[in-house]
Amino acid sequence: MKNGILIISQADAQPAETIRYSNFSINHVEVSNFEGTGVEIYAFSGTALSKARVSNVVVHDNAREGITVGADDIWSRPNQDIYIGHSTAYHNHGTPGLWHHTGSGIVIAGVTRGMIEYCEQYENGDLSDPSYTGGPVGIWAWDSDQVTIQFCKSHHMGTGNWDGGGYDFDIITSNSVMQYNVSWENQGYGYQLYEGGWGLHSGNTVRCNASISDAKGPPTGVGAMVSAFGTVDESFDHNLMYVENGGSDEKIFQVSAWFGDNLRFHDNLVFAGPNTSPFLLDPNCWGGHCSGTNLQMFGNTYRFANDPLPFWWDETQYNSIADWQTATGLDLDSQFIVGPFVLPPGLEQLKTQPLTREMFDQLIPGCE
Repeated sequence: MKNGILIISQADAQPAETIRYSNFSINHVEVSNFEGTGVEIYAFSGTALSKARVSNVVVHDNAREGITVGADDIWSRPNQDIYIGHSTAYHNHGTPGLWHHTGSGIVIAGVTRGMIEYCEQYENGDLSDPSYTGGPVGIWAWDSDQVTIQFCKSHHMGTGNWDGGGYDFDIITSNSVMQYNVSWENQGYGYQLYEGGWGLHSGNTVRCNASISDAKGPPTGVGAMVSAFGTVDESFDHNLMYVENGGSDEKIFQVSAWFGDNLRFHDNLVFAGPNTSPFLLDPNCWGGHCSGTNLQMFGNTYRFANDPLPFWWDETQYNSIADWQTATGLDLDSQFIVGPFVLPPGLEQLKTQPLTREMFDQLIPGCE
């Protein structure tokens, strides 16, 4: 398998202490039409890569992935101070028939302190159909600590079976933040926090982002914002969502197989098109009932084009928001407004203009 640009570190024998290599830069290049990954940075067991920068890079039409960072040692997150910025990944379609995901735009793993900013991905992943792992995601991190993803655009992400989302903090990720990003018209969710039964997933935040007409499907019935499995002390707050159900049954907020603690969904601004089934709490955890605690939803503003459709929360179907509030104690101080609405005029500019903090501050109350 041939990659476009490959930086690896490895040792002939397992060293007593990790061998570190540092100060790598990939800048102002275009990488395309390789059967592997466009740009890959990887540390094999006993080694680590530090202070690596990927900037002003365009990767497209590669078979595996766009830009990736990884490591053999998934528990110590050995790679440090990794930067990916001002780069674009598109038409990296993925390779069908493999057990693992391919076709992601930008993905980092095995990282302590990472930054992905001012990047864009689109139209990746549509041929990926893994038989074992999850599917591709536009821009994401797993097995990482202290990662920031900001000022990025992720749109029209594809998948051959599942995922296909805009952004994701996946397994073994902690103390990380997504902020000032925009996602739109991805096949899967807009933003996800996913623990997957591995542990070590806590302290992550999704704040001051926009999701516009995501979860186009298939699969259907996916949320614009999703949390799954054992997420602990994590938050979706001060985000803007436009949920447009064109037959995909997109949810506003989806909590799947959750057995974590202190998950918060608050101070978000939501616009929901006609015939929206707004929420989903899936109670099933590997055949048993989930035991998540301290789920909080408060301070949100919801504008529905018409009355929301019935929805499932835990093992009960609710026919009205009021019945759900009474039964669960959630969103008691939130606003639910039903009737025609006009989307904020600055929403479309997020797709076409360079992203700034001020753009989000103007769109989302309290996003400072």
